[in-house]
Amino acid sequence: MEVFFATEQLARSLGSDRGRARRFGQEAARRLDMRLQQLRSAPTLHDARDLPGQCRELTFNPDGSFGIDVQPSVTLIFRPHDGQRARHSDGGVDWTAVDAIVITAVMSSTEKGVR
Repeated sequence: MEVFFATEQLARSLGSDRGRARRFGQEAARRLDMRLQQLRSAPTLHDARDLPGQCRELTFNPDGSFGIDVQPSVTLIFRPHDGQRARHSDGGVDWTAVDAIVITAVMSSTEKGVR
């Protein structure tokens, strides 16, 4: 999948090893890099469903956001890229139609998220 960032701050924080390490620490930075690589290598969101980290739709977020755990206390939040909101008749997202995502936040237990 193609991976985009919602803001310049997120692109700086997550787009480089140094940015990830500075913002989240070495271990979380390593795992964030691994998750981003796994998401990029998955052809569609459906293929990401089986990745480590419990890729899932977030029920508390009405804009169709998803989350994948990086560590037990850190979750990468993303949504389908504009135009990638394929829906089933029941209103759920068609995971097989999503081939690009936008990272919108990194949520942790110690902060409300990087947006």
